[in-house]
Amino acid sequence: MVYPWKDTLLNDTVDSIQVKYWQSFSQTHGVAFIDLFPTFFSHPNFESLFLSDEIHWNEKGHEVVFKRVWGGDLMNKRLLKL
Repeated sequence: MVYPWKDTLLNDTVDSIQVKYWQSFSQTHGVAFIDLFPTFFSHPNFESLFLSDEIHWNEKGHEVVFKRVWGGDLMNKRLLKL
């Protein structure tokens, strides 16, 4: 799973080098890849997803990630066995 930090959202693009690197790594090693860059970049107020002056998500940020992961990639691709 790759996700942007707040500084990345301010100074980079959704097609970040981190995305390209980890996607390639995942493909090479046969592991699942979840790209949260589009989720964060498309959020209308991404700064509200982080703790103040932090790279860590706050409760709202965790909720956004939870909905994306559990409602999207992991469940749809059956990467988790419940």
